[in-house]
Amino acid sequence: MKGKNVRDNQCLRNLKNQLQDPNNYLSSWIFANLTEGFICEFNGIEFWHPHENRVINIRLSNMGLQGQFPLSLENCTESLAQPSFRNHPF
Repeated sequence: MKGKNVRDNQCLRNLKNQLQDPNNYLSSWIFANLTEGFICEFNGIEFWHPHENRVINIRLSNMGLQGQFPLSLENCTESLAQPSFRNHPF
């Protein structure tokens, strides 16, 4: 992975680590796989192209996620700047 993709990966990793996921919706967020497009398999993640790790949107509404609003999102690339957190107690 290079540049922006590495930052997107780190952003998602930080996001997952800061949230409580009682329904295991984020269980597909496995970061050991570094092949191109692996992020496209993550629940709640919309991607630019299935052969790249370029995230264009995060939609986590109605997943029952809990915790503080993740401050790590401030360090995300522009592609992650407008995630959907509707219906969350952040």
